[in-house]
Amino acid sequence: MKIGVLSDTHDHLEVFDAMAAAFKKAGVTALIHCGDWVAPFAMRELVKVLRDALPDIPIKGVLGNNEGERFRLPALAKSLGVGLEEDILETVIDGRKIAIYHGTAESLVEALVASQKYDLVCRGHTHVAGQKQSDKTLALNPGTPASPISYSPDGIPTIALYDTKVNKADIIILKN
Repeated sequence: MKIGVLSDTHDHLEVFDAMAAAFKKAGVTALIHCGDWVAPFAMRELVKVLRDALPDIPIKGVLGNNEGERFRLPALAKSLGVGLEEDILETVIDGRKIAIYHGTAESLVEALVASQKYDLVCRGHTHVAGQKQSDKTLALNPGTPASPISYSPDGIPTIALYDTKVNKADIIILKN
């Protein structure tokens, strides 16, 4: 099973179609958002675009440190059928235990990985895509699809694809 992983979309509506097309082309069957949705209008539009491309796809995620309306986003997520937690979300998808956390506290990211409790630890925050295998746990940061428009250190717009069968991920560079 392929899971699409994204983070730090920061209200950049102009990249939503490219993300949805990439996820559809890859055949993803679930989506994870690692936070920084930022505003309700952006969450609503992102979910609409993703579900237009991938009907009924489950979407799970967390809030980040740049949410402008932290109090409205959880209620909106619930109404859209998005599984959303404020800080950390633990889930199991296709038999893989997954932790989702925005990544603002690096020591917490390191502790989640070091615990070896998870097959996958998804995080964002840095806007830089990367992954690191630590024994059984894969730590994955999809970067941000909003680059170069946004303030990504490397200026490369990225998302990630995680394969539950082999516990590996690919970083995908978006073409806007």
